[in-house]
Amino acid sequence: MKNRALCLFLCLCLCLGLLPASALAAGTQTVKVVLTVDYAAAFEELDQLNELRRKNGCGELVMDANMMDMAIRRAAECAVYYSHTRPDGQKFDTAYSSSLKGTRAENILYGRSQSVSASRATDSWYDSSGHRKNMLNSIYNCAGIACLRDLAGNTYWVQEFSTSSAKAAAPRSSGQEQFRFSVDTDPQYLTVRLSQSSLRLDPGEEETVYIFNDRGTPLEPGSMRSDNESVASLSQDGSGVRVTAVGGGSATVTLSVGGKTLSLPVTVNQPVQTVELERLKLDGIYASKAYLHVGESLTTQVLFLPEGAPSYEVVWDLYDYETASISVDGPRCTITALKPGTNELYVQTADAIDGCYYATYSEIIILGGSPSEPQEPAEPEEPETPAEPEEPETPVEPEEPETPAEPQEPEVPAQADDIDLSASYAELIPGEQLKLMAYVRPNGAEQGVTWSSRDTSVAIVDQNGRVTGVQKGVAEIVASTPDGEIAASCRVRVDGGFGGKPIYFTDVNENAYFYDAVAWATAQNLQPAIEGEEFGVERGCSRLDIVRYLWKLMGSPQPENTGSTRFTDISDSVGDRDDRWAVQWAVEAGVTTGTGDYTFSPDVRVTRAEAMTFIHRALGTPGASGGTSFSDVPADSWFTEAAVWAVQNGVTTGTSATTFTPHQVCSRGEIITFLYRTFN
Repeated sequence: MKNRALCLFLCLCLCLGLLPASALAAGTQTVKVVLTVDYAAAFEELDQLNELRRKNGCGELVMDANMMDMAIRRAAECAVYYSHTRPDGQKFDTAYSSSLKGTRAENILYGRSQSVSASRATDSWYDSSGHRKNMLNSIYNCAGIACLRDLAGNTYWVQEFSTSSAKAAAPRSSGQEQFRFSVDTDPQYLTVRLSQSSLRLDPGEEETVYIFNDRGTPLEPGSMRSDNESVASLSQDGSGVRVTAVGGGSATVTLSVGGKTLSLPVTVNQPVQTVELERLKLDGIYASKAYLHVGESLTTQVLFLPEGAPSYEVVWDLYDYETASISVDGPRCTITALKPGTNELYVQTADAIDGCYYATYSEIIILGGSPSEPQEPAEPEEPETPAEPEEPETPVEPEEPETPAEPQEPEVPAQADDIDLSASYAELIPGEQLKLMAYVRPNGAEQGVTWSSRDTSVAIVDQNGRVTGVQKGVAEIVASTPDGEIAASCRVRVDGGFGGKPIYFTDVNENAYFYDAVAWATAQNLQPAIEGEEFGVERGCSRLDIVRYLWKLMGSPQPENTGSTRFTDISDSVGDRDDRWAVQWAVEAGVTTGTGDYTFSPDVRVTRAEAMTFIHRALGTPGASGGTSFSDVPADSWFTEAAVWAVQNGVTTGTSATTFTPHQVCSRGEIITFLYRTFN
């Protein structure tokens, strides 16, 4: 499990003074970057710097116009390559104009995903002896100060000092301005990566890809190319590249910047031929009529016609529950005859399809008795002519009585030799609960265990395996066999709070709505695969993602079926066991039935309606009364109750005062936020 982020601010300060110039490196490339210059912050920092100089007996510095321009240029260069060495390989002081003579020095500072204020920059520099020496050096009489922010929220500060005569810059007490800077860069000083390692899109779908340097600053691509425009086309999107899925197939997108080339594989799903549903039919029932004897059963399923039409959720019903019973499993049902009579089996789509409900029925005729049962003999009629007396039958020898069977020995349970727990480590906050599951091995062994906590002041556990955090500390939760011979433990850490924010994720900004939710999800170990330094908040959340999250939040329970599932698109490999168990648990718990008889569609993005329904069902479909004011939530839709419950319990407020937007796909950030509001 990834450690929680424990710091709220990360900055790196570098200082340099009295450096000679060096020759321009050959083979430089132009790198373009969009940055916002904060003039107000620069002059605010100058005021704070001069206040420190006055307190330490130094003369005030003047903001020189040329030096301020040079500081802005250096801050832009630091956004490409953060160093006192310029991106083209020269020393920092070669950025000074020829009119600026004398001794020179430079302080630089970088704040990751933070809007670093002037006071914070001043304090950070002042707390470092090297930077403080430059700030309080009495030989300097002029300065150039710059504060620049990139599109990802990173902040770059620069202080330039000189003994030259100063030409005061016109003060700007407020105002910011965005510029596109062109920075000469030697490729050896440039490290770049793509915001995504690969893309899978549906036809017509779009995704914007960015090139980041090692500090997470977006750099404009110098060139872009798709090797298959019929699959993926490209266009400029600010500092990024918009990839548009044109048609099914594969393509490779090549992006370059500063002499570096990056490749992005793109897969566009083959477009699905739309087949409209025409009617329903019951499999194995002809002429809308079926015959059963009492005690017999008939299993049928819905066929969606024509062939290739999509499957839909259906509702089954019987006209008379006294003559027959019914057992339903999604698109299948089994009818069992109870007593003679005529019944009717009815099936209908659960929701209207393009404004129309589709239905069909079959007449079920139930006959008395099974054809395998012997019939009672009829009374013989009196013969008109007396019948000849029959010879008496030879008496049958009595059979020997059966020898009583030997009593069977009772089955002895297998000897327990190990205990598997659903988790070996967990993190909680006081009052938070987690359900642990214990599996005694081998499977034939008695499954009962005794639960205990080795430090009840930190965490307690009941005999159902539900752990509750009490106060900050670490406790071992132990599951043991009744005889105490076999035991297993889970280490539980209880913190006073989440203890910080996950700022190491490059795509998680502290001001984002999902910030606290990501901190909580990280503590709960919900995210299965962090790629690079990203949490993936803006990426689509798949059906498998949300089922995996819910399974973990419910204590990672072992499903009844631990083998392969009926879904051909869920892996049976040992390495994918948790995903398979999560899907099987979701099916057994009624969270979802999949998208077809043999498909789960794990990579399909989940919609807002599906997300609320999954969460609602995972919690046991708690009741919700009344309705909503949303115009796009019908009173009788399959997701209505879940949507009403979600709004009433603060899981979501909809997308506006009048819309819920049920069919809008969700990002990981949105799903994590929904779960945070539900389970936290």
